[in-house]
Amino acid sequence: HYPLDKLWRMAGSARDVNRKPAQVMALLKVQPGDVVADVGAGSGYHTWHLSEAVGAEGEVWATEILLDSLEFMKMRIGEEPPPHPNIHLLLHDRRDVLIPTDSISLALLVNVHFFAYPEGPPMKDQSLPEVVAFYRSIHRALEPGGRMVILEHQADFERKPEGSITSEGIAE
Repeated sequence: HYPLDKLWRMAGSARDVNRKPAQVMALLKVQPGDVVADVGAGSGYHTWHLSEAVGAEGEVWATEILLDSLEFMKMRIGEEPPPHPNIHLLLHDRRDVLIPTDSISLALLVNVHFFAYPEGPPMKDQSLPEVVAFYRSIHRALEPGGRMVILEHQADFERKPEGSITSEGIAE
């Protein structure tokens, strides 16, 4: 559960300084007309940038496990419309993102791996088979040649040892 004021802060453009959305979109090589997913979309920060990148002909699946976050995005769409009316909101569960098979060219997961990781909150009770099923459901949603991109905070073992994940840990 995220308080409404925190979700608005998470959605805001003040984050652009650290999140560098233009650089992220360029690295993702998202093209107009692409169908992409923001898995674990949270406040929709990246969803709005993806909406702009794929243009009016593209689509964005914004998936979330937290109903509060989806309700916030519904409210945000009404108050601060995305660049294009191309966003589909989807509540999913721990094991399946519920995106149709072979339907997306890119799945973007920003700070989601930590939450899906068995020892990471808020789903610390999630079993490894559930985590594997979660990632397999993303793989199933990707069209042939599709990509899954994981963006995480840099590991900080001194300040947050339980929440730090290295690129080697993700690749395992």
